[in-house]
Formats: sequence, structure tokens, C-alpha cells
Amino acid sequence: MDKNGNSIKEYRIERITKMNNWYFIYASRNDSLFKIVSKRTADKGKYTHHDKIRRHKKYHLILESYSNNAPVVNGVKVLIPGYTGGFCLDSCTTVMLEPQNGIWDLYISPNLKGLYYLPPNNDFYH
Repeated sequence: MDKNGNSIKEYRIERITKMNNWYFIYASRNDSLFKIVSKRTADKGKYTHHDKIRRHKKYHLILESYSNNAPVVNGVKVLIPGYTGGFCLDSCTTVMLEPQNGIWDLYISPNLKGLYYLPPNNDFYH
């Protein structure tokens, strides 16, 4: 567990794609596939002493559901239950869920900055 009570688990990086200022990182654990979104970092110099993630390697990641972080308007979370479409990440990037591949949610990770991996025991990631 990290200091915020989030579970830290080991994931294998399967694929990494990029669209606009976002990376889409496909990671597997057991028989499940997770789609993680990570914004390209503008301040690369801040993280260069950290390793970049690589395909087929395993990393200890903290995953948080993107749905749980959906915006709240007038006290109501802007999220449709059972939604299988996409999420607008910014004005020019929409990312889709992939139910056909078992991806029913998107995830973010506080220990990924762009493609840089910040180990979970490092207080640097918050």
C-alpha cells in the first residue's frame, strides 16, 4: 500500500501508443488488461533521472480508475453507468474504452509521468 492506502501491484507492459499529448499504456495482470492514460510531461528534465517504462517489462504501479476521477457538476459525477464509449481527455483527444478487449474502464497512475516510472516508495510522485 502507498501512503494514501492505494494498492500497489505488479503489471506487465504490453503495448504503448501515443495520441497528441497522451500516452496509452496497455498493462496486464493475471488475465486482465488495463488501459492507462498518462499525459506527456512538459518538464522532461524533472524526470530524466527516472527510467522510462518499456514493453514486456514488469512494474509496480498504483492504478486509479479514471471513472472515479470524473468531474463533478452540481454535486453529480459526470459519468454514465455502464458507459462503453470514450472519454475526452482534452480539447483534441478522445480515448475509447475497448469492451471487445475486456477494457471497461481507463486508469491513471500517480507513479507514471508521461513514460517515466517513479517507483511507488518514492514520495516524488505526488
